[in-house]
Amino acid sequence: MKKMFQIGWLASIVLYIGCVLLMQNTLFQLFSLQGEVSQEMMAQIQTNQTILATGKWLLLVLSLIGFGCCGMLSLQKRTYLLWGLLTVAGEIVFSVAYAKWMTGASLTFVEAYQFQPWFWIVLLGAGILFYGVGKRGKIHE
Repeated sequence: MKKMFQIGWLASIVLYIGCVLLMQNTLFQLFSLQGEVSQEMMAQIQTNQTILATGKWLLLVLSLIGFGCCGMLSLQKRTYLLWGLLTVAGEIVFSVAYAKWMTGASLTFVEAYQFQPWFWIVLLGAGILFYGVGKRGKIHE
């Protein structure tokens, strides 16, 4: 079971990076379509905007999945909870740095973190839950 959560944690990180790269490619396609737009180009723009919106939502979900895997591992070893928090922070820092490097705007990929309060509520609630359950499990052993 431990291996499954470790693989899930690593997979969420790899998928997160892949999602950021896909979003960056989509942004470059949108930038290239600026100017006068034909009907065919309009459909392509709408598709790219849908990909970006889905990608921003997917970044939040992948961060929570990675944190959840670390949270489940923390029930056996407490340091995994810290690894989960560091993973979420690292993903945000990576996204900001990569966006600044590639597009010049630092909040391109992480604006969803800024405008989705449910993400922070779920992250904080899950962190408290994993900490409390892990602490209770250590007391009863």
